[in-house]
Parts: sequence; structure tokens; C-alpha cells
Amino acid sequence: MLFGHLARGFGMTCPRDGLPGCSYVDSLDCQHTGPATVMLSWFWQYTARTVVTALARWCEREGRDTYQTFVWQCALCNNQFRIQENMAQGVPEPFDVFREVFEMRVRTTGHVLALPSPSDKPICIDRIWCVFELWAALTHGVKVDVVFPEVDELDLSAAFLDTGSSVEAMKKLWTVFKHLKIQDAKATVEADRANIFSLIDPEANTQDDLEQSPHIAALNLLVAQKPQVWCADVVRTHVKSHLDSGYIPLLGVLRKITDLLTLVGDYAGADTILRRALHVLEVNGGDNEHVIEVLSCMADMYLWGYMGSRDAEALELYSKVKDIHDIQGDAPPLTLLTNMCIISQRQGHHADVVQLFSLAEIVCRNAGKRMNGGMLHFVGRSYHDKGLYSKAMEFFLQADASFRARGLEFTPAHAWLLGSMGALLHDQGRHDEACKNILQARACFEASAATGHPGYTELVKLHADTALILS
Repeated sequence: MLFGHLARGFGMTCPRDGLPGCSYVDSLDCQHTGPATVMLSWFWQYTARTVVTALARWCEREGRDTYQTFVWQCALCNNQFRIQENMAQGVPEPFDVFREVFEMRVRTTGHVLALPSPSDKPICIDRIWCVFELWAALTHGVKVDVVFPEVDELDLSAAFLDTGSSVEAMKKLWTVFKHLKIQDAKATVEADRANIFSLIDPEANTQDDLEQSPHIAALNLLVAQKPQVWCADVVRTHVKSHLDSGYIPLLGVLRKITDLLTLVGDYAGADTILRRALHVLEVNGGDNEHVIEVLSCMADMYLWGYMGSRDAEALELYSKVKDIHDIQGDAPPLTLLTNMCIISQRQGHHADVVQLFSLAEIVCRNAGKRMNGGMLHFVGRSYHDKGLYSKAMEFFLQADASFRARGLEFTPAHAWLLGSMGALLHDQGRHDEACKNILQARACFEASAATGHPGYTELVKLHADTALILS
């Protein structure tokens, strides 16, 4: 199809060099071609169906006219006759020429569309030239989108018909891209691989250097985020269509959907889904378990996603959940009481914090459970706010013991506690001890890739203040 006597361009004069044999795109009628506005990053092992269905789905989702969307794809736009002739003569294209052509194409189209298929083990991410295309796009500030073929999208959508497979489908996709390592990408010509990685990080000369390179790590993160956003978008669209038809997903699915959407920062999308679910439950008379799940998801999102600006709304929703438990004669979950305690502490309502803690003690005693570290942490913060430093440290130490007993000492929640302990020591004038806690907390946050956590933001400012005093 692309070269040889069966190729569409066989026997046709190339309009670019005047020689026999032209590219596939130059063999088409002009009504089917035009200046490309998007460049496809793909791999030769993909089938025509994989490419075509992916592009069709992308156009559909983006509201693009397929007759007016022109895509640059190397297999179709490069003259494969010339490439094959050069290869037969042992004259490979020099790296610098390839680089110049690729970078120029990325800049002129202004939009790269990556096709990482199959979704459970993307081939293109294993190929160095695909990595280069993504690096060039991100380096030049070019828009990058990710699209998957129809079969991948339909498989993911179908998985949301039951709780178990929906969770596993998300975990599988998320893990694939979370652990993406472009430093393992391969090349037909090893020199190309070395040249491309030297562009990304000139200081990385060995595989160990690539593993430790902050430039490679940053690119891994950026590339991974794109398919994760696609995954969240597919899920949101699919679930919304089900809700619009009056269908409520099985218990647990809405929680996973909310977690997924908030992970990619789509708080508005999560809010829309949850409000729609609440409306359907109200219209159809949904059971209390579903109502509790929806209200709790909304409250959690307001608590953790809006840095305190929607605490009042979150507390109102938590209170509704607690009322449902009270009416049913159920003990409120410790997580519910802890989250209400967090908000009450942030609002400066110490009496409410103490009351919630007393209720949590009763729940723990009746259930034979140990108090969770989160509750102890924020009761301690509330005492710190009141200037009762000894009482605050007493609760902090209990919280620390609770986290360690559960094997949670390397989590962001424990890092937040360490930061709070550092703040208390700072206010007591014990700056050397405070600095030790702060550094430990910061290392924990960063090792957990939790630098977006609200506790990390607090910690950075505290670190700067303490360092200034010690300098």
C-alpha cells in the first residue's frame, strides 16, 4: 500500500523531487488532503483499523468534522519509496535530518495526538521515536492529546457494569501509566536512542543516569498524565450517559469514579456526576446506602479538593450523612467523624472538635477498635490553636503511635502529622527539633509524590520560616 508495485503511489511522479514513486498522501485527490493541523504519534505494528477507529472516536469526542480534519502520519506522508531506496543502498537518514523534520512537523501542526495502544501495554511508548515526538511537543509547548482505539474504549466502558471489574479496569490502566518508564524505550538504531536521550538530558550518559534523571522523571509524569485524563474522561462520559437514562451504578462504583476524576483534577466533572446521581436517587427513591455514598463523595471532594473554601458545604453534607446513620440506629463511621473534626478544627470550633472526639471514643470502645491517627492528629491541632501546647503534643504522640501501629508511617497522612508536630515545636521555640520533624515530613511527602497535598503546602512555608530563624 505504501511502497512497491502494489502501492497507490507506484508509477506516479513525486511532486516534491520529480522522481518516480510518491507518498500515499501525494497520490490522493486534492479534495482529500489539506494542511495538517494534528500530528499522529503511532507505531508501525498498529493495524489500519486501530488507527482509523481511534481517529474517528477522537473526532467524535472533540466535535470535529472528519472531512475537515487533516492528520499528518509519517507512514502516509513520508515518501516510503525514497526511504526504502536509501535503506537498500545502506544510506540511512542522518539523525540530525530526522530530528529537524520531526521538530518542524511538531511545531507547524501545533498539536500531537498520541495513540498508546493496546491500553494495557502501549507499544508506542516502548519506541524511542514516539518518545521523541512527545518530548518535542512538550518542549515546544505544543498541545498533546491521547486517544485509544474503539475496542479499548468500549472495554473500559463495559467494565463499569459491575463494581469489581470497574475497579480492576481502572487499577489496571492507572498502574500501566503510573509506572511508565520512557528510559526503557527501544530503537532500531541504537545511536538514535542515545541521541534522543541526550537531547532530553545531556548529563545522562548511562542507563543508571537515565533512571536517576529528573528530566526523564518529569517527562514520564507528563506522558503518564495524558492517558490517565483520557481514562477519566471515558469513565465520566459513560457514567453520565447511564445516569441520564436513570441507571444508578452498583454501590462502590461512584466512589471509585469520584476518586479517579479528582486524581486528574476534574472536580467539576465529579461534582456534575454526583449531583446527577443524587437527583436520580431522589426521583427513583434510592436506598440510604447509595445516598450515603453520594453525599460522602461530594463532601470528601469539597474537603480535600478546595483547600478549605468549601468546608461549610462539606460539613453540611457530612451532617446529613450522620443524621441518616442516627435515624438507622447505626454508629457513625470513624472516617466521617474524623473529616467533620478536620473541618471544625480549620474553622476554629474547638468545642465541636472535643465533642466529635468524645463521640469517636464511644464508637471505638463499642466496636473494640483503636482510635485512628487522623482524629488524634486534628484534635491535637485544635489544642495547638488554643495555645495548649502540652495537650496538643500528647495527642500528636498518640496519633504517631497509631500510624506506626498500622504501618502507615510513610504515608502523606503521617507526613502531615510530622509537619504539625514541627509547627508546634516551632511555636515553642524548639527550632532544631522542629527542623528535624519538618525535614522528615517533607521527605515523606516527596517520596509519596504527594506534593499537592494541603499538608505539603503548609510544610513548605513552615520550613522557610524555621530555616530563616536558624540561619
